[in-house]
Amino acid sequence: MNEPLTLWKGLTAMRTIFANLLFLLFLLLLLILFGLWLGRDSAPALPERFALDLTFDGAVVEGERGQARLADLLSGPTSSATLLSDVLRGLELAQSDERVASVVLDTGGLAGTSLVTLNSIGDAIDALRKSGKSVLAYGGGFDQSQYVLASHADELYLHPMGSVLLTGLASYQPYLASLAEKLKIDVHVFRVGDYKSAVEPYTRSDMSAPARANSERLLGGIWERLRDELAGNRGLAPESLDALVAALPARVAAAHNDMALLAVEERLVDELLSPDAFEARIADSVGVERDALERVDLRRYLAESPAPQREANAPQIAVLTARGPIGAPLDSGAWIDSDRVVEQIREVRDSDRVAALVLRVDSPGGSAFDSELIRQELELLQLAGTPVVASFAGVAASGGYWIAATADRIVASPDSITGSIGVFSILPTVDRSLAEVGVRTDGVSTHPIAGLLDPTRPLPDGTRQIVQSVVDSIYDRFTDLVRRGRDIGQEDFDALAGGRVWSGREALALGLVDALGDRQTAIDSAAELAGLASYEIKELRKAPTRQEMLLEALSDSLRDDSARGQLDLGALAGAAAAAAAGEAARFAPLAPAIVAGLEPLERALLTLLFHANLPERRVFALCESCGIGF
Repeated sequence: MNEPLTLWKGLTAMRTIFANLLFLLFLLLLLILFGLWLGRDSAPALPERFALDLTFDGAVVEGERGQARLADLLSGPTSSATLLSDVLRGLELAQSDERVASVVLDTGGLAGTSLVTLNSIGDAIDALRKSGKSVLAYGGGFDQSQYVLASHADELYLHPMGSVLLTGLASYQPYLASLAEKLKIDVHVFRVGDYKSAVEPYTRSDMSAPARANSERLLGGIWERLRDELAGNRGLAPESLDALVAALPARVAAAHNDMALLAVEERLVDELLSPDAFEARIADSVGVERDALERVDLRRYLAESPAPQREANAPQIAVLTARGPIGAPLDSGAWIDSDRVVEQIREVRDSDRVAALVLRVDSPGGSAFDSELIRQELELLQLAGTPVVASFAGVAASGGYWIAATADRIVASPDSITGSIGVFSILPTVDRSLAEVGVRTDGVSTHPIAGLLDPTRPLPDGTRQIVQSVVDSIYDRFTDLVRRGRDIGQEDFDALAGGRVWSGREALALGLVDALGDRQTAIDSAAELAGLASYEIKELRKAPTRQEMLLEALSDSLRDDSARGQLDLGALAGAAAAAAAGEAARFAPLAPAIVAGLEPLERALLTLLFHANLPERRVFALCESCGIGF
């Protein structure tokens, strides 16, 4: 009789503990916000003369930052993606700001940024230098992507124990066919296009000859342009850089294994300096004594700079950034929600002020179905009289190209990765794998193909024909859209489709894009199509939830106050975060925890496996091999 009562008391105690924990976390959050409010003094005015610090911590992205988690924020200040628009605005303001004597580049934390984005920042640095401002860069070491940016500086310094590691470009990925066979997983592939290599990791143990030829051509062309840019920035012969990369081990040995010395000898950097000595160089560039040097970071500089004047009721050009996989997240990063994007495009169509739309694409593709939902909505906007210009960032391939196929104009960077016009579907079945551990599926159905997408059963007769017909139909639709949108004849089209991947420069020659340029080039093109002499830019962003606004404000405050030394709640916040993490681990569902720990391709396989129940939702215009390793 007492057992139910004891159980009930135990459950009540657990509820009380859990409720108290949540209450304490809420109080902690209020305490942090109250402390920030009390500790935030009005920021002092910017100095009369200073060095602008451009420090990169993580990736530089377009569109919107990813939202931080509360547990991460409670653990202390976190690194966060830097918005490209902030960097470009800061560099543009500095050109005519007499208070900015020089700009200091710190690329040590830079990671995960596309070559196209690096080139945009590099162009802005070059424009700043032409205005008469000096740019100094320093690092304890430079990997290739960090060096691409640092090479634009007037003066480039390296720590005596540092290195500059130039390696060329690479595109590698694991192949899982042998693993699938060992696990007795049957991977059924349906595709159109010999060059559609996204399925190969699941069906092969190595890269196919067509995919290899395509990748070699693509990487070779991009490296040649990148090599020429680096050589031009440093006043070197392009051939000398190729020779250095090709013989790097021997060159390092000849420099007595001193990579810093090698960097000076090869003129990759100007001089080896300690951090203290570099600080003195910054003071010289500002024209002050070392102890009088003042440095201002980009966030503060933008916050305390006047906002641009806006003309009342001026016509607008809307800019919509589509970043990440389309239709569903294939990893933990940003992704394109077709429903949200469609809603934003409809808002543009209903607006009386928006005269044109620029679609900024940075996506390897994803769901063909969701890609078409977005493209259709863009075409409705065009039919309503609003011109649409697509602007390609780092990647606009497969579904990323699909959504832009019928735009009025397409502008790509020379290094944008695009094309990959092909589609595929993968249906893994695990009946043999389950049988190995004594699990078998059995039952009845009214028709032979009933339950055709059940992964625990062998592929039913007729399923292959059905799914392949859906894939063929969607590929035909894809190719029709591209030929109609870009006015390409069938004979010419066959040579550029089939899953082939192109650089922006190649795509221009093939007619897949209309011009080369950056985001501003696309905006200028949209203004021309809309007949606008003056306009303002309207960045389209999703309306943040209250939780997202709170987390963003808290993240910014923690980062700013930590930098100023005004707030130190690390110990208290760390303890709360540890407690919260412990509770989260206890109550978290098992399946998401397992999925989160899997390797990227295995996560992608599970996503493909459980994505949806309809064949058309399982057909992908996706280029998983479109990433280039620096």
